[in-house]
Amino acid sequence: MCEPIFEKPLKDISFGQVLMRLFQTARRFNMEVQPQLVLLQKTLLNIEGLGRQLYPDLDLWSTAQPFLERWMRERVSPRNVLQNLHSQVEQLPHLAA
Repeated sequence: MCEPIFEKPLKDISFGQVLMRLFQTARRFNMEVQPQLVLLQKTLLNIEGLGRQLYPDLDLWSTAQPFLERWMRERVSPRNVLQNLHSQVEQLPHLAA
């Protein structure tokens, strides 16, 4: 879905098109679209418009890469996965009661 916009400057990206493809794919596979996606669409369109005014040649992917990599490391690091698993196992006795 996002591969066509990789390594393109902001001026060449239409988030509206990306989100439309996302909704079309969800519909094709009878997937439920979460209400948060509508808010995401509104936010992305606002960011797209503002970004084009401020810095149309911005490469979003290279700019966001360090932040996304850090976020992924924090979310799926072995330590965090084990902590999440541990907290879920601790809740099991409460669920059975």
